[in-house]
Amino acid sequence: MSRKLAAGYTWDAFLSYTSGPGMVLDWVDNHFLPSLTGWLEHELPHPPRIFVDRQAIKTGDYWRQVLLTELNRSKCMVAVWCLPYFRSPWCVAEWRTMMQRARSCQLRGELVYPVSFADGEYFPRAARGLQVAKLNEWNFPQPAFQNTPAYLKFQVEMQRIAREVAAMIARAPGWSADFPVILPRPSRLPKIPDPRSMNVPRF
Repeated sequence: MSRKLAAGYTWDAFLSYTSGPGMVLDWVDNHFLPSLTGWLEHELPHPPRIFVDRQAIKTGDYWRQVLLTELNRSKCMVAVWCLPYFRSPWCVAEWRTMMQRARSCQLRGELVYPVSFADGEYFPRAARGLQVAKLNEWNFPQPAFQNTPAYLKFQVEMQRIAREVAAMIARAPGWSADFPVILPRPSRLPKIPDPRSMNVPRF
């Protein structure tokens, strides 16, 4: 059982990202998450607690319910934006849920800290209207990126991001079991015709 940080809260931040195999997942694992966690160690009065689905969801868990429960128990969200993110009904629902929480609590600031893995030219209009921390020029997923001069600039930017995420955590509203939840829109499956209505030749 995770130790609660405050009444009702378990996590400082919920990491929302596309978890399928590929460049984004490798970049998150190799560079973004270790750097964010490391710098938050110096910005929070306690060890940072970041919900990451692959680390917290165990075999046999009802993963959808776990995601909804732990999102409710997170003070804010850090979202790694890329085009596949906005093609995922679950990622979009996570983002919209936290945005709705901020509106329902009448906060001056938002509770979502978006970073862009790639160019946001084709992001949805609602996303393009938000200020985003652009990490496009440091989106190399290979571990060897750490051995390049550009990695130092990436760390400077991650230090700034950690400060801003810590400030977002600090202004989180008091926890409520009634925080709004927006579920993913059901996928539209192709209609399968009834064979009895088809003109199938008889042999």
